[in-house]
Amino acid sequence: MIENIRKSVTANWPPPADISGIKNVRVQIRFELDRAGQIVGKPNVVMTGGPEKTQQAVAASALRAVLRSAPFKNLPMDKYDAWKEVIIHFDAGDLGL
Repeated sequence: MIENIRKSVTANWPPPADISGIKNVRVQIRFELDRAGQIVGKPNVVMTGGPEKTQQAVAASALRAVLRSAPFKNLPMDKYDAWKEVIIHFDAGDLGL
């Protein structure tokens, strides 16, 4: 379930290219979903590594990917407690940039 959410988000995530220090940037986005798969409230974004401007660019693109992916579909209602809170880690260094 959570893996399907991650795949949906990463499919919508074109990280910024040609930015200095991008390989060192890590972004974590934490958000809650309602039973319809909609994001509840504002996602929490935590950035580490790399230059601050690069962190902000990567975080903004990652947040856009999360928002574009909602509402999340085909989530089993009987397992709502397992997918109501989602944490996704974005690591630009893993993309071979």
